[in-house]
Parts: sequence; structure tokens; C-alpha cells
Amino acid sequence: MIRVFIAVWIGCLTGLVGYHKIVQMALNIPTDEAAGKKIGTQEYMKRYLMYGLVLVICQFMGLPILAVLVGLMCNKGAILLYALKEKEDFHE
Repeated sequence: MIRVFIAVWIGCLTGLVGYHKIVQMALNIPTDEAAGKKIGTQEYMKRYLMYGLVLVICQFMGLPILAVLVGLMCNKGAILLYALKEKEDFHE
């Protein structure tokens, strides 16, 4: 059971790092469209390479991969709920 707990937390932390990288990319993206697309694609690939690397490392450590994915999805769900809440507050 402790391995599942650790795997979920690893997934959560990985998701937070990925979200931070998205925010940093959005703040530093150039105004030139071609350069912006190039940098956006590069950052997208780096982020997914990081996700894949974390999953491979967790597999070698014997941690449940599904638990890591659940941790990643916790962040995605939290972002979605926050966006929906902000949308409701905006329309009031």
C-alpha cells in the first residue's frame, strides 16, 4: 500500500513540474509566430519526454505505473475544477 501512496505522490509532483513548465513557456514565448510555434513544439516534446522518463524510472523501481498516472491526473482534474470555478465566478 505504501508503494501506491508513493507512486501517486510522484505522479502529483511530476504533474506540478509539468504545469510549471507550461506556465514558464507561456510567459516567455516570443511574439514571432514561427519562433513561437517552434519553441512551443520543443517545450511540448521536452515535457512529454520528462513524463515518459518518470514512468520508466518508476517501472524500474517497481512502483505501480497506474498509480503514477492517477497522480498525474489529479493535477489535471484540479486545474479543470479551478477553471470551471473561475468561469462561474466570472459570470456572476
